[in-house]
Formats: sequence, structure tokens, C-alpha cells
Amino acid sequence: MQKLGYQVIGRDLLPDFINYRIAQQIEIIKQDINEFLAGGGSILVARSYGAFILLQTLIEMNPFTGMVLLLSPVLGASKVEAGGTVFFKPPRSYKLLDMARAGIFPIPQYLELHAGTEDKQCHSSIADEFSRLLPGIKLTLVKGAGHTLDQGYVEDALKKFLLGRLDDPDDEIFTLR
Repeated sequence: MQKLGYQVIGRDLLPDFINYRIAQQIEIIKQDINEFLAGGGSILVARSYGAFILLQTLIEMNPFTGMVLLLSPVLGASKVEAGGTVFFKPPRSYKLLDMARAGIFPIPQYLELHAGTEDKQCHSSIADEFSRLLPGIKLTLVKGAGHTLDQGYVEDALKKFLLGRLDDPDDEIFTLR
């Protein structure tokens, strides 16, 4: 993204951030968005649990007036079966879908999700329901892919996502990993 002339600002979720309570994580991301992306037209890119925290933050704010790209987003609780059943349940795991079902989810100006059909942390049925409940969301399910999407796929998806923005390299992009 920097090669295309975009200013990239990021927050690494490890090692300290991930140990904070979810309310603290949300406040930090809110501060980041307000400080770095106060003007409209910015771009947010997040992956996995970073996408989950970003969505949890965005539901506590006015609708984001920019573009959001989520890669393998954790959207709620899921079962992972690998030698036994493990139930993955992040804090506030049902809040995103509950707000979407109630029609009160503050939809960003543009939201795009990419997840694998074999992703156990972003189950395709949850991603499908989430995208159907929120008008205008673009969902791409990558056949056979798990939670970690192929680097080549991610690069292509990012380029396609930015295509409409390539003429405006002054936009700021904030990433969560």
C-alpha cells in the first residue's frame, strides 16, 4: 500500500494490546480512529481478531465514512474441531450479529469481507448471514481456504479494493493485525 503512495498507520495487537480487557481495546481503537482518521474517506483494513475488535469499536461510533476491508474476520463464536471440539468465544461474541439482526448496526460507507469456506474462526455461514443482514456489504468466500488466506489472494483482493482509490494517495489507511 505504501508503494502505491498511501500513508499507512497500524496497530499491532501483540504482545500487550491483546492482554487488555475488550473495553480498553475498543477505547484505544476509538482514539486511533478519531486521531488519525477524523476526516472522511479513510480506509481501514483489519484481519482476524483485529477485524473483530474493529467491528466492536465501529458499533460504538457513528457510521464510518470511509472504506473497510476485513480479511478472515472473527464475527462471533465458533466451534473448532481438531482432535476434539473447542469452542471459540471472544468477549461480546454475539453482539455483532444481534445488532445486524435488529437492524441497528452502523454500516460503514463501504464494507468488504473476505473469508475462506473452511475457516473455523470466521465460519462461512456466519459471514454469509452477517453480509445478508447489512445492505451493501460485499462478501467473498474463498473456496477451500482456511483462516489464513493465501498471500497472493490477499494482495489481489487489496489491489481490487483500492482500485477506485488509486487516484487519491493522500488517503490514510489504518491497519489492525
